[in-house]
Amino acid sequence: MIVAIAGTGVGMLLCRPAGLVPDGPGLVAWVVAVFLLAIPFVVLELGTGAIYQDSLGESCRKAGKHWELVGWLATGAAVLAMLLLVMTAGHLALAGYDGLLAAIADQPSPWVANAADTVAPRGGGELVAVAAVLGVVQFRLWRGAPAIARSGVIMATIAFTGLVLVGGSLLLHPGAMDGLSRLLSAGPGGWRALGTIEPWLGAVITVLVGWACGTGAVTAYGSYLNRSTDAIGIGAIAVLAGALGHVLLLAVLAIGSGVIVADGSHDQGTRLPESLIGVAAALANCGLPTWWAGILLAVWFIALLALAIPALLAMSEVLVSAVVDKFALPRERVVPAVGLVLFFLTAVLLSDPQAATWCFHGLVWVLSLALIGQVACSVAAIRLDAVARHLNAYSAFHLGWAWRLAVGGLMPLAAVGVLVMHGLRDPVAATTGGAIAIGVLVAAVAMVRLSGRKS
Repeated sequence: MIVAIAGTGVGMLLCRPAGLVPDGPGLVAWVVAVFLLAIPFVVLELGTGAIYQDSLGESCRKAGKHWELVGWLATGAAVLAMLLLVMTAGHLALAGYDGLLAAIADQPSPWVANAADTVAPRGGGELVAVAAVLGVVQFRLWRGAPAIARSGVIMATIAFTGLVLVGGSLLLHPGAMDGLSRLLSAGPGGWRALGTIEPWLGAVITVLVGWACGTGAVTAYGSYLNRSTDAIGIGAIAVLAGALGHVLLLAVLAIGSGVIVADGSHDQGTRLPESLIGVAAALANCGLPTWWAGILLAVWFIALLALAIPALLAMSEVLVSAVVDKFALPRERVVPAVGLVLFFLTAVLLSDPQAATWCFHGLVWVLSLALIGQVACSVAAIRLDAVARHLNAYSAFHLGWAWRLAVGGLMPLAAVGVLVMHGLRDPVAATTGGAIAIGVLVAAVAMVRLSGRKS
């Protein structure tokens, strides 16, 4: 619940420069709206774990060949989502790198810009070098679950240290509390803005993308723990990953894609308002000496990327396993090799300024497609029993009929709504989504034919 509320609340705030004055009804209306939107996404965050516990594969086998195609659609979309998340992390790393160099040179950061400025991502030879180093390290240090756990402890410590430093620097920013006061105003830019579609659409997109980080972290740690006493630890990791992941992805949406403007709409001019960068903008304008500001920015981006990398590695393991198991390939060798290829592919794609816009639109589409496919296949095969087993094993509550209804009914509807609204608001998004859907469909058909021959 904490993860979903954090993502929803921040999305609603940033899509409109709005907030509430503590006037009683306004505050209650805002809290109720946040909870109503957050509850379904709690089910989403938990229920989609079935795809990582082989429940989706079980559903595919029981549902027959036609529904197996749907299952492979979901798996293919999840693999694409992993690649797009790596791309967004790369865009964020480049933005932090440029900001740090600008701070050291005592110049304005190129990505803390006014709404009229143009920000374009860039790529070069240094990015290829970084990708190569990361890929080699991943290949050499891959030892399965123990290595993930050890690296997770170190990276969590780094992330926590970064958050403490960033939180302290925010207190030095003169306008740090202005957003809260706007949040509590009852004017047209305050809580009454909840009656428009922009805050809700932005919240849905934010939580969908944040869910990917949270689920990846749960996979990294939770899939290897099968005792009920470990549920609290798994939940704590999920909350930490989700909360930090939301902050990371808010910066990604503003810096990596460059298509969101202050009123919540999308713009082709890649305008980047300072209000959307949140913590990074506060750090750059906190009044500290240039060197200190540069150090804080570097720590901030290192902490965020440190959280994202283990989740992406874990996602690569569980998603690649769905393919390599069909051909009896050694997973411990295939996974790091695939990761190495993805890192190099990311370096190539990041050299194209248009890749950021494609990345943003594509991420929304593939996450929604993966959700729709997983739920549809589970419902058709065994009436969500696979999801029920996963939730009952890794959560503190028993999965009742209301939760089944939410997973099987509300989640596909929400995903379809995101796709429809996103396509209506931006024709480029519709074109990107159509191309992705065709590619995933072709790959899914091929996997069904290959699996049929193998069996």
